[in-house]
Amino acid sequence: MSTGSIPKRGYRRLAEVMLPNPELAIFRQFYSLNMLRIMSLQAELVRLETEYHIHCDNDDTSNDQNREIYTASFHHIVKAPSNCQQEDLIKINKKLDEYNQALIQVAQVRSLCPPPSKSDLKTLRYWLTAENFKRPFPREREAKYTWSTNIDDDDFITLTSDERVPFVKAFQSKVIAPLFELFFPMDTLSFLYKTVDETASLTRLNQGLFSKVLMASSKVIASMLPVLVMIVLYTVNSVETRLGLTVMFSGLFSTLLLYFTSASLTEIFTATAAFAAVEVVFIGSTLPRA
Repeated sequence: MSTGSIPKRGYRRLAEVMLPNPELAIFRQFYSLNMLRIMSLQAELVRLETEYHIHCDNDDTSNDQNREIYTASFHHIVKAPSNCQQEDLIKINKKLDEYNQALIQVAQVRSLCPPPSKSDLKTLRYWLTAENFKRPFPREREAKYTWSTNIDDDDFITLTSDERVPFVKAFQSKVIAPLFELFFPMDTLSFLYKTVDETASLTRLNQGLFSKVLMASSKVIASMLPVLVMIVLYTVNSVETRLGLTVMFSGLFSTLLLYFTSASLTEIFTATAAFAAVEVVFIGSTLPRA
């Protein structure tokens, strides 16, 4: 237990930084090693399966009634004092448990642990190379094969859940957030920024709060969209132009639903049809003006 008088460094300090910044809890999933593990278990099962069938064939052609019944009765296999089929099945059952468990674990990690955003990974790497560190960390192999740029970004996962649609997450981290930081630095809107590590003088955009602000703004814009469309259609006198704008707005509406929401195709079709119906009713109600 630390006495508190000695400043923490290394992994202990990194753990304390990750606590208030869970988006920086980024780890390698070792996907290729997991694939090697699964393939090695698969190869072992292939070998055991082959041996089992060979022993079954030998028993079936042994001209021994006690052995010939093995492939037709598990009861006799279990009762027999010693036989190859029973030994093979015991080995296969044990290896199958390992194989199925490995498959489930990899599938769960891939489905439950999302990849980190580019900005989060960049922040973590910057923290690890900050000038405040008088001693290198991590060191040797750990420095080269843990969080460094030598590792493919696709091999990293994070423990934080993100309910945002993947396209929205990427669009926010790669486009909106950088532009926001460029035009609104910390000294202008400091409440949207947070300190990652005071010792390293590292601050960054508060992605959680920033996402909530964007979500609230998008909801306001979405609620205003139908009215804005009606205003645009009202200012146009040509019926043909109105119909063309209706097609354009409907296509834009369905595109936004497709990329910025998690709605299914059926829900997108239903919402787009309802949106188009409102536009058509509005056009029909203003035909005398045209």
